[in-house]
Amino acid sequence: MKKYILLSLLLACTLVEANSQTLTVSTFTTGLTRPVSITNTGLPNDNRIFVCEKIGRIRLVDRNTGTLNPTPFLNISSLVYSTGNEQGLLGLAFHPNYASNGFFYVFYNHRVGSINYTRLARYQVSAFADSAMINSGQVMMTVYHPFANHNGGNLMFGRDGYLYVSMGDGGSSGDPSNRAQNCDSLLGKILRLDVSNPNPPYYYSPASNPFFNGHIPSQPYLGTIPGRDEVYAWGMRNPWRCSIDRLTGDKWIADVGQNAWEEIDFESRADSFGHNYGWRCYEGNAGYNTGGCQPASSFTSPIFTYPQGSDCSVTGGYVYRGGKEGSMFGKYFFADYCSGKIWKTQPNGTGWTTTLVPQTNALFTNKFTAWGEDIYGELYLAGDGSSGVLYKIIDTSCAPTAYIHQPDTLFNCAGNPITIQAVYGTGLNYNWFVDGVSVFNSNSGSFTYTYNSGCHNVYVIVTGLCSATSNTITVCSGTSYLPPVSTT
Repeated sequence: MKKYILLSLLLACTLVEANSQTLTVSTFTTGLTRPVSITNTGLPNDNRIFVCEKIGRIRLVDRNTGTLNPTPFLNISSLVYSTGNEQGLLGLAFHPNYASNGFFYVFYNHRVGSINYTRLARYQVSAFADSAMINSGQVMMTVYHPFANHNGGNLMFGRDGYLYVSMGDGGSSGDPSNRAQNCDSLLGKILRLDVSNPNPPYYYSPASNPFFNGHIPSQPYLGTIPGRDEVYAWGMRNPWRCSIDRLTGDKWIADVGQNAWEEIDFESRADSFGHNYGWRCYEGNAGYNTGGCQPASSFTSPIFTYPQGSDCSVTGGYVYRGGKEGSMFGKYFFADYCSGKIWKTQPNGTGWTTTLVPQTNALFTNKFTAWGEDIYGELYLAGDGSSGVLYKIIDTSCAPTAYIHQPDTLFNCAGNPITIQAVYGTGLNYNWFVDGVSVFNSNSGSFTYTYNSGCHNVYVIVTGLCSATSNTITVCSGTSYLPPVSTT
């Protein structure tokens, strides 16, 4: 998708349209100090929410009660330089195999004398699940940062098992050294790292990265082929909060603008990577400093932009995949730091429809710094206003998520029991129907059943304070119902 192709479509998509959905941004936890990142471990039934405080602490919040644990999970404030408004402990991600290795990763600012750096480091949990070993820290990457602002800092693991690291352009204004377009620099990029290396620096660069040349990270970079091995995407200004759709694997990037436009970028899981998102040549869809730049068609367009004014800095969010707020399901939510406005984006078949979402309590002065999910996909917002607050996002309409996230048709050739999964939410009842007959009731989103020979229609009714009916899928059982074999 290129800028010149999508311009008219994108302009149409920026119009705010009538919208019946209304959100309540409900105070969930207070007592935090400048929260900037929210995540979870990915462990089944883990009721903890992990919140990074800018000063260098990771705090624990109980997702059931909102209770803030008085003891930090990790406190590295002695290592973190957090004086500047955009500096501090900025990112946290847990290893996909955290249950077995206990590894997690942090991104923070560090300073030696007057020199600024950003660091990626790995830590490990202790024998006590609510406490990390502070002496387990291993610095994996240290990047010189010429100015105090535009640090990026978002960390997330993809479905490929690789760690994605967002790097700002190095700061100042207008990317004066053109770092975002220079792929021999790590600044202004999304990096992709294979963290399976058991030796320093504890990562490899995946061979499928667009500029891979077999460089060994622990050795000086020789630059025999332009582009760093670690680079996955480039042309970023300050990617402030990125996420991966837990259901589809699609990637979302919110890139903070210079002085005119904020933007949301999207990459489908099925898309080829190696995208150039345009900065410093373009700010959103508008030319910024195009001297020496490639044609507009060389850059990947945002799916949505909005102008600055009362709005000033985009805070990227998540696609809602939780079980309790069904009217939010499948929509990407994001906010603005200055205005406190919240938008939602969803595909419309030919592009995207983006609308402003009304809030019942209009928390427009709370400086939303980060979105996050708990283990069940419920959404939270961090507020950096007069006091650090963790908010929970609630839809005012009553509809649980009723969605079977498996193919429309399942072929069960041997006639054995087959398990179907619905999106799960705590405290809900799941009543499963086969050919219109209720066959199973539980408080779990999992349904295992042995089907008679033939094809059968299956759906689930999910009930809490109200109810919703899912999509219908077909299960065909017996050897005569094998799908046709392609001969091409």
